Amino acid sequence: MHRYAQVDVVVPTRVGIIVFEVKDYKGWIFGKGYQKYWTQVLNYRRLKIKKQFYNPFFQNNGHVEALKQILKYCGDVPFFSVIIFYGKCVLKDVSQFPVNSYIGNPSDVGKILTDILDNNPQANYNDKWEVVNQLKAAVMNGNDEEIVSRHILSVNYLAK
Repeated sequence: MHRYAQVDVVVPTRVGIIVFEVKDYKGWIFGKGYQKYWTQVLNYRRLKIKKQFYNPFFQNNGHVEALKQILKYCGDVPFFSVIIFYGKCVLKDVSQFPVNSYIGNPSDVGKILTDILDNNPQANYNDKWEVVNQLKAAVMNGNDEEIVSRHILSVNYLAK
């Protein structure tokens, strides 16, 4: 059985592969890198609603592992996990991220990319074109009706 991951954005760079997970949340966000669930707090005047959601670093780690599998013959290339929260949310208490992991809002993307590119050595790609070809093939999976259908069923099942 083939398993698939829905990766938001992948950026191959000279220092490694950056994998973005983009989240759309409102309210305050609380979480530690090692916790399985994080908390979203919505403040509606006198009513505060707390909701838990799966740690986005854990989620993105699944994406990184899936990419490592399809790119395993491309060399010893580092991966970087970047979580971007957009929407009307405030990252109130988020900390203790895994190694090579970053978090921020859309306005932080440039700074995060600069930090990754400036503070890491050149990656050792065996074949850069193989990376490109493998990523292109992965993108084409998004056009496969059977894969898309199975993904929708899986998401609906998990949402229940």
